[in-house]
Amino acid sequence: MTAIGSKEGVPPTTIMILPMLFAGGMSLIDTIDGIMMLWTYSWAQLNPSRRIFFNLFLTVLSAVIAVIVAVIEILGRVQDGLELEENGFWGAIKNINDHFEIVGYSIIGLFAVSTVFAILYMRFCLRQKTEEEELDEIKKEAEALRKEAKKKDEALKQKIMEIARGKGTARDIYI
Repeated sequence: MTAIGSKEGVPPTTIMILPMLFAGGMSLIDTIDGIMMLWTYSWAQLNPSRRIFFNLFLTVLSAVIAVIVAVIEILGRVQDGLELEENGFWGAIKNINDHFEIVGYSIIGLFAVSTVFAILYMRFCLRQKTEEEELDEIKKEAEALRKEAKKKDEALKQKIMEIARGKGTARDIYI
């Protein structure tokens, strides 16, 4: 369009509007996508099972979308290259390829809707730990850390006593 516009005598500032609108639209969509992914991953990081679920979910969804887009493109090239009739199945393929922006909008909508469903599934269908279970787990971890610290403390006291009895040097504490 911009090449034709320059031949027709359209002012350069007017010609640049279309690429600028495209760049602005892509920036907006990328920003919204980044915000959604940041929110989703930060929410998923709170719980290891959420993180695994969302990584698997987003990977599978991305792979499925990539395969669908590839199949649409390949079928479109086949239809165009073999000049197949433009009604029925091949007409639908040509129509999709002629309006590929609808596929892009559908992908954005699919990610948004499926993310909402995944969050609802995580919240209501998967078993979540109760506060009491989480507190018990934290207490067990704290107790294990206390035992480990006590062992290290005892070993340090032993080395200090050896130094005091003349059986070691201060350098032994760090070894």
